[in-house]
Formats: sequence, structure tokens, C-alpha cells
Amino acid sequence: NQKNVFVKEGLAEKLIVAKKSDSSGYWVITHQNPGTEIYVFSLDSNGLDTVPQVFNGTLAASFTTGGAGFSKLSSDVTKLAMCQRVQTGNVEIFDFDISDGTVSNPIVIKVPANIGWSWPYGIEFSPNSQLLYVIDNSIFPDFGSLFQWDISSHDSTIIANTIVTIHDSVVFTGGLQLGPDLMIYATGHEGLHRIESPDVSGLGCNLNVDFMDLNTATGW
Repeated sequence: NQKNVFVKEGLAEKLIVAKKSDSSGYWVITHQNPGTEIYVFSLDSNGLDTVPQVFNGTLAASFTTGGAGFSKLSSDVTKLAMCQRVQTGNVEIFDFDISDGTVSNPIVIKVPANIGWSWPYGIEFSPNSQLLYVIDNSIFPDFGSLFQWDISSHDSTIIANTIVTIHDSVVFTGGLQLGPDLMIYATGHEGLHRIESPDVSGLGCNLNVDFMDLNTATGW
């Protein structure tokens, strides 16, 4: 029954909570900042184990921009993906074992740059866990870009060659979120966008731009 308990400092804004496969508790996943370490904490009826499992990625987050950006688990909880604003902008993808919280086999996917570097921020898997969507908002508040990759191979070269630019002439302010209706929602300037068929490769995923008016508000 405690709150505001200090656990760890030097962390990026990335944070994920996933239910354990045996329903005994949850995994709490975050990333070192600066650094390459990924921390997986165990949370159960006894509370939070403040000594995490530690795994290493390939890319080192930095204080200035590398700590920014979302991370997500795939719907089948076998993949972990993190936006990394380092080395001109990348996405790092890992295998994840929900049974014991192991993070392994990191690969790096380059996010195309609009102005010499990219700022990947929003990220989400398709409901079938085969496709990955990423928003680059490096030139916000101007137009951003929404990209799609087929990540089923877990091979960085093969994945890089599957890239599709879904849209690059609308404002994307950052976040992507899979909804209970199995559509992916994207935040924009004064509106929400929606990927209505996110399991479909290419433009057939059907991005509906500004399907909802936010009445002058900006979503994040």
C-alpha cells in the first residue's frame, strides 16, 4: 500500500506493461537513458521486484533526443519494438519471451530521413503482429511520414526492403495506438487519423486522414 516509491533513475520515456503468460503478474519494461540497457521488472501480488532483469540492445539512447519515442509489444507478445532517435533515426526490434521476460536478438531498421535525420516517435504493430508502423515527425509542425514494414522475417535486410510510405503529406504529431476495434489510431494536428485495415500490406491498409475533428486540439 505504498506509492511514490523510487525505483530507478536514468530512464527513457519508453514504458510497457505486459501480463505474464501464467497470469501471475506483469512484466514492466523500460530503457536506460543514456545507454543500451533494457530493464524488465517483475510485478506480482508481492509487489514490484526492484532488481530487474537486464538485457542489451544495439543502440544507445542519449539524453538529448534518444530517450524520446514510444515502445510497443506485438499482439502475440513475441516482438518488442522501440523508436530510437539516435544515429539519424532508427527502430530497434527484439524477440520477447512472455514466459520469463527475456529480451533478445536485436535488429535495427533505418527510418528514412526528411531533413538529414528522422525522429521516429509513434510505433505500433498490426493486430496479426506481421507488420510494423512508425511515424517520423522530424519536421513537426509540418508534414510527417507514416511508414510500414513487414517484420515477419526478423531479418534487418529483408525488412528494410519491405518499406512502404503510407502517407507523407499530413501532420502526424506522434502517437500510434491499436484500438479494441483492431484499427490503429494516429494523432494529428486538430484531428485523428485511423489505419482501418492494418493487417493489409501496402496502401491497402487504408489510412483515413482526419476521420475525427479534435476541435482545434492537438493529440499526442
